[in-house]
Amino acid sequence: MKIINQHFITRITLFLFSAFFSLMITSCSEDETNIEGPKPEPTISDIEVGLHNNEIGVVGGDFHFNAEVLAGDLL
Repeated sequence: MKIINQHFITRITLFLFSAFFSLMITSCSEDETNIEGPKPEPTISDIEVGLHNNEIGVVGGDFHFNAEVLAGDLL
């Protein structure tokens, strides 16, 4: 019975050591690197409302809205 306990303790110790070593290797890298530089300002331009930008909407008809959007990060 003592041999089984010694074998079990050895396996648990080896598992814990390998788990700790793996955690130390993966957690020491720098994940937050800013290689791209500063992000551009978000802008909205070339806004077009209505058909051919005539700014007229007809009740019961189609509505047209178009704009150029530059997002700095995520939409």
